[in-house]
Amino acid sequence: MKIKDVPAFQKNMEVLSMDIKTTVLEAAREMEKRNVGSVIVTEGKMLCGIVTERDLLRRVVAKNISPDGIFLEDIMTSKLDIVTPEDTTAKAVELMTNGNFRHLPVVGEYGEVISMLSQRDFYAALRDLRAS
Repeated sequence: MKIKDVPAFQKNMEVLSMDIKTTVLEAAREMEKRNVGSVIVTEGKMLCGIVTERDLLRRVVAKNISPDGIFLEDIMTSKLDIVTPEDTTAKAVELMTNGNFRHLPVVGEYGEVISMLSQRDFYAALRDLRAS
């Protein structure tokens, strides 16, 4: 089944993205406000990386670094796996499982991030399948 064909995945069309020079504190506050677990990091319109809740814990909190004195570019994961709406859900699950991560950007034909898949989305999709 293709990613674009899963109704549960359509709800995540609004992706939180912030510039590489955004402070970690500002990003964390926005993540909390929107109740999301990750932020896409960009420079202009170019995808540069991702910062997740796990990154905040491991790279900032656990190292006792002040979140208002460090930028997203300093803690982001820059080597990203991505999928397109035409890719299969099996490919997405395989990438997330093999890479041991919980968030996966979905990019459009020009490389722009159009959606974000999370483990939670897969649980919702399974729940929907079982209910039908």
